[in-house]
Order: sequence, then structure tokens, then C-alpha cells
Amino acid sequence: MKPHEILTKFLLKKQEHNNHFSLRYLAKQLKISPSYISFIFNGKKPIPPSRISSICSKLEMDPLSISMLLKSIAVSKISKNSSYLQSNLFYFENEIKPYEADLTRFNNTHYVSDKDVQLWSKWYFIALLDLTTCQNFKSDIGWIAKKLNLKKIEVTEAISFLLQKGYLVEKNGQLKKKNKHLRYSIKQSNSIIRSFHSQFMKKAIELMNNNQSEIDMAKRLINGTTLAVNPDKIHEAKKKLEIAINEITKILTDGNCTEVYQIGIQLFPLTILQD
Repeated sequence: MKPHEILTKFLLKKQEHNNHFSLRYLAKQLKISPSYISFIFNGKKPIPPSRISSICSKLEMDPLSISMLLKSIAVSKISKNSSYLQSNLFYFENEIKPYEADLTRFNNTHYVSDKDVQLWSKWYFIALLDLTTCQNFKSDIGWIAKKLNLKKIEVTEAISFLLQKGYLVEKNGQLKKKNKHLRYSIKQSNSIIRSFHSQFMKKAIELMNNNQSEIDMAKRLINGTTLAVNPDKIHEAKKKLEIAINEITKILTDGNCTEVYQIGIQLFPLTILQD
């Protein structure tokens, strides 16, 4: 996925909420000429390094997307310089080439709009979607209910909702997740998203209390640390944690997938924050 394609993806996302958010409007916000911004978004001009941060900010790109944009820029620069590529094959194979897999994954990511946030209203909506991608998946309500520890009526309602919204497709009696990767970039606190995370925290507590054998412990990791922190570093830490989740996701989804897991991270203050 090329840099201008990533920018266009987020421009279109902005336009879903504000149809006046045109390239001309963006150029005015950035204080550059409309023709120049048009060249950037058409892939005819590279993104000036000094403008990357401001463009990402105006498009409200999340840390993971910014990371993908920087990787795409690196790949584009190397690909256009054949002499550099030939003299730095080791660097390309070990540092740059892996970026291409990340960009392919990112290209297959569908950003869910605010109007469809109900997808996160029940924890098992997302879990059921990913379950359909498992090698051993069966399009059978009883099998799904047993696998996710749900009631059959919950599975039936979930399938109906996901089919209606277009996140699940049915072909020859087989259910399948339509979009390989889904992402919702949250900009402010949302009651549905808060409830979604609360549901998983509750499941983690139940799992921790009810499944205590060595075998159970080997199948999970519930860990944490308490520490004094510099509040000025919280933003940087949040960005690194988000990117780390993406890296862990790549490891866990490599090969034949047969189970569905949840990765949850909580970073919050224990002290009363001072203004």
C-alpha cells in the first residue's frame, strides 16, 4: 500500500463525517497550495518529512496508521532507488521487506465508522467473526455456542446481526468473515466501547478465578506492573503499546489458527491526578 493510498483512505474516512473536508480544505488547514496537496494525494509528489505530522494530525490518524504510513514511505524510497537496493540487500531483506507484509495487512483492514459502533456492543460479535476464520470452524449454531460458551439464541441473534450489517457473509451454507481485519479508531470516550472492554475484563476475571490448573495457566497470560511514572511520557507509551499489540497479533495469527483469544491492555493512574 503506497503512502498516498493510506492518506486517501483516511481522507475518505474524514469525509464520511464531514463532506466539506476536501483536499482544498485540507490544504487551507495546512497552509499549503491546493495543487501541491493534490499532487501528494495522487502520488505524484512525495510527502515532505516536515509535513507528515501535521497531515496525520488533520486526518486524525491513529498511531498504528501513522506507523504504517512511515513504513510505506520507507518502502517507496528504497523501491525507487535500485542502486541503493542492490548495495543494501541485507537491510532490505531484514528491515524493509517485512514492512510490505504489514502494509498488505493494513490494506486489508476495514475501518468501521461511528454509525456501526454497535458491532462492539457484544463481546461475542467480534469473537464470532474471528471464529469463522479458524481452520476447524463449523457453520453450526450448536458448535459455535459450545465453542464460545454461549446460548444458542445468542449465537442466532449474533449471526443475524452480523449478516444484516454485512460483516458476515454466507455462501453455500458456510459463514465467513467478510473483511479480514476490522478496526475502530476511537477519538473520545464511548459508552459502547467502554462496555465492550468491561465485558472482556469480566471474562478475564472469571477465567482467572475458575480455571486455575497448570494447563490453564499455560494457555493464558494475565500480568501487570505497578510503577511511578512521568505523566509527560504517557502519550509516547500509549503509541508504543498500540504498535506492540499489532506486532503480537502478527505472531499469533501466523499459521493454522484454531482458537480465538483476546489481548487486553490496561494503563491507568492509581493516584489522583493533579491539574
